[in-house]
Amino acid sequence: VDIVIPTGVTLDSVATSAGSCTAGAGSATCTIGAVGAGSGATITLGVTTTAVGNADFVATVTADADDVGSNNQATLRLSVDPAVDLETSVASQTQVRLNQNVTVNPAVENLATIDASNVTVTVTVGAGISLDSASWSAGSCSITNDTATCDASSIAARATESLQIGLTGLVTGDSSYAIAASAAEPDRDPNNNAATGPVRVTEASSNVSDDSGGGSTGILARVG
Repeated sequence: VDIVIPTGVTLDSVATSAGSCTAGAGSATCTIGAVGAGSGATITLGVTTTAVGNADFVATVTADADDVGSNNQATLRLSVDPAVDLETSVASQTQVRLNQNVTVNPAVENLATIDASNVTVTVTVGAGISLDSASWSAGSCSITNDTATCDASSIAARATESLQIGLTGLVTGDSSYAIAASAAEPDRDPNNNAATGPVRVTEASSNVSDDSGGGSTGILARVG
């Protein structure tokens, strides 16, 4: 069986319930062997789509002898709907002294090959810290009741946008902030749309070094 892989589709794997398969540039070939009367074999393709629209897979079967050759070819149409993959990331640790300010820079990356439209990002803070400011170059932000809502008309494919979130330490101890992102398109992996960044509020006179680098640096820990 010879299978033509359409444009806009990447073949990740091919397997058959009988025989063996090989993959080449834009095609796959499976050698089934003998097929008994009234039986058959199933070929399974694992693919990744890179374009929206219809993708036609054309399969052609050949054998040593075939009484009816007119039914030896079939077309399977795969409809590809728009889908994005927004991934959020935060600093692995942020430290702020009591009654002082720090800026953290959580980020949203669009891992998909298409633009994400009407993107909304929310940032909320836990007890012991306040949310003082929010901005990003991708669009606009507003703050209501310690929740920042940031909107953007789009985030380009494979692009990353960072937010600037101002926090103040109110009570010493451990707290956190949370970020969540969504878009108008379906998300192929919603499990990585949200992340939580830990924040430690220390005494104003603490001599412990600030690992957050003012909140603008630090190791990014991706969730998902």
